[in-house]
Amino acid sequence: HCAHPNVCRVYRTIEVQVSPNLHITTLGHGYMSWELTAHNLMNLLHVITEFSFGLYFLDIVQLLDDSFELAKDHEYLYFLHVVPTMYITPCSTPLHMHQYTVTHYTRVMQHSEGTPGIFFKFDLDPMSLTIHQQMMTFTQLLIQCAGLIGRVFVCMNYAIQIGTRTVQVVTGSEDEVIVAASSSGAKAGLQSKWGSGKL
Repeated sequence: HCAHPNVCRVYRTIEVQVSPNLHITTLGHGYMSWELTAHNLMNLLHVITEFSFGLYFLDIVQLLDDSFELAKDHEYLYFLHVVPTMYITPCSTPLHMHQYTVTHYTRVMQHSEGTPGIFFKFDLDPMSLTIHQQMMTFTQLLIQCAGLIGRVFVCMNYAIQIGTRTVQVVTGSEDEVIVAASSSGAKAGLQSKWGSGKL
């Protein structure tokens, strides 16, 4: 978005209390002022370049980063649910940060009811989230590859045995086994050909 010379730019880092609210409104609405901005003169279209909690990290993208609102409504409500998060990596110190979810509502003011503006309402979660990043060593990689290759060979062995046994049963290449089973009084059939369920 190209920056317009007449727009209002807000850049600030502030300390907030539990369940705080942030209001950005026009002159004379919600605060003590002798001047009042008419609703037809309001322009609350806005672009959020960066919105985060805690320390700023360049490589971490939050939900409201680079978001914009082009609807010409008079009231914008952002409800944010903030979760403290600790990111632990094997080769660095733990990283304390905050993540959040956001729900967005817009409303057109009618009959001068309500207060026009951009409102951010926060809800700080009493629980925290811990994320562990685990890296696989070269030895663990070799062990997993060896296990995978072993499983492939076992499956191939079973497939070969089943295929060989099926061909023998279908083609009748075990007639001598059937004759021996008949002379001994055992049942000669498909079940006997499989050798009591063993391949």
